[in-house]
Amino acid sequence: MDRFTQKIEDVFFPPIVKFKAEAAKRLDYSKPILNLNQAIPNYQPPVVIKEAIKNELDNPSFCFYTFDEGVPQLREAVSDSLNSTYETKVKPGNICVVPGANNAFFSILPVIASAGDEVIILTPFYFNHYMSLKIAGITPVEIVLDPENGFSLPYDKIISAVTEKTKALVFVNPSNPTGRSYSQVEVDTLYQICRKRKVYLISDEVYSCFHDSYPAPASVLNNPSFPDFSVCINSYSKTFSITGLRVGFIAASEDFIHHFTKVQDSNVVCVSTLSQAAALAGLKYGKEWLEEKIIFSREKKDKFLKYFRESGSTFFSIVSSGSFFVYLNFKDRSIKAPQLCYSMMETENLVTLPGEYFGSGQDYAIRLALGNLHEHEIAPAVEKLARIKV
Repeated sequence: MDRFTQKIEDVFFPPIVKFKAEAAKRLDYSKPILNLNQAIPNYQPPVVIKEAIKNELDNPSFCFYTFDEGVPQLREAVSDSLNSTYETKVKPGNICVVPGANNAFFSILPVIASAGDEVIILTPFYFNHYMSLKIAGITPVEIVLDPENGFSLPYDKIISAVTEKTKALVFVNPSNPTGRSYSQVEVDTLYQICRKRKVYLISDEVYSCFHDSYPAPASVLNNPSFPDFSVCINSYSKTFSITGLRVGFIAASEDFIHHFTKVQDSNVVCVSTLSQAAALAGLKYGKEWLEEKIIFSREKKDKFLKYFRESGSTFFSIVSSGSFFVYLNFKDRSIKAPQLCYSMMETENLVTLPGEYFGSGQDYAIRLALGNLHEHEIAPAVEKLARIKV
């Protein structure tokens, strides 16, 4: 008898974990290392969040269970924040606080799909979405976006991909891994396609604060009928630089929240009180800090693009970019992305992530995560890329 299920055997190992291990074997730790592997903000959270966590430690119930859906004060604060940003009025009853966006996505799946069902996923995709679908026994149906067309949404292909087994379409905006920000018109068109066919639009908006149109980011939450056939996922990991605290939310219909809570209670029960206190403090008192970081991230991206253009690199081409990610293609077909990434670790002390983890047709692409790049490291990072000839 096999010890493990075939479906778990078929899921690839977490790419970030794998490449951290590879980096440990290949990097020269006596020299400066540039790590563009994982989307981690390289700055501390606002002081108000640190103070909120310290104060919460004096609460006698800080280590107790809390409400499955989140403490009422936080759900109300999330609702207020969304209503000041988007056109739709979202009630606290439309909110469930979750321990991070990945857990939210995993917990959404059993609410709307069963093993053997299909979910449409746009490639390049966020690899944890693909992994979750495979683990759940749900078939991911890839629609490969064209880099030459700026990863625009092929509506005809999406419509054609919908079958009687299709339960949802996954959409990440801004995109991880490409960084591409999609417009409100594109979001609305996707939603109407899904609504007409009674297919859920799972809209992952973790990077909404870093959308090109922020402070008015495109979102499914701008559509008054969004609760009918969509669920929005968001997280405060990047927003407030608290990736390790694992706190975010989903917004959906009250009926959806009711059934989702069954999964959350069976999975993690609730989000820690310390994490919820951090998110609440960020929403109440961290707006000015956040706006500064958004400007900082945009300026960092603009500098990277400027230096890259000036470098005259002929090996790489930038096909898409955003405040957190730059997506590169390369022309040399004698080597594929994993081997190239290993080579750059060994020759340049530069850590990136190969495109093969982002879906079909990505063998000659790499993702750069700018979040972990300090401003003084931008020029050296571009110089390292410009030296690659292979």
